[in-house]
Amino acid sequence: MIENYEQDENTRRLRNFILRDKRRPLCTLSVEEFIELSRMIAVDNSVLLTYTDSEDKMQNDIIYLEDVMELTSYKDSTVYSKVSRKEIPVVSGGRPLTFSREEIIQWIKDGRPTIAEMKYIKRMGKL
Repeated sequence: MIENYEQDENTRRLRNFILRDKRRPLCTLSVEEFIELSRMIAVDNSVLLTYTDSEDKMQNDIIYLEDVMELTSYKDSTVYSKVSRKEIPVVSGGRPLTFSREEIIQWIKDGRPTIAEMKYIKRMGKL
């Protein structure tokens, strides 16, 4: 525990030292300073990449009526009637209708149950 604190304290001191003089040439860094700077950059980049990937995934998961028609081979009137009867999972029932690609694919794999049947299956699975 004390070793971790000392290591964290040393890391903080090193970061402060590196960041204090921003005009300092890179070639004047020691190996230890360079490694710490590289770690800081890697952590910053991984945080940015993680945020972007999750945001892209979320945007790619949302689909619209045309995509659902393509996935299910239903006509638009059939999709509308299934939404109104709560037989198909929907993200937003307003205009435009939005669906989750993952939920629709899972719905198809499960044999196209109604929303009530899906809730029952989930509830039984949690017991």
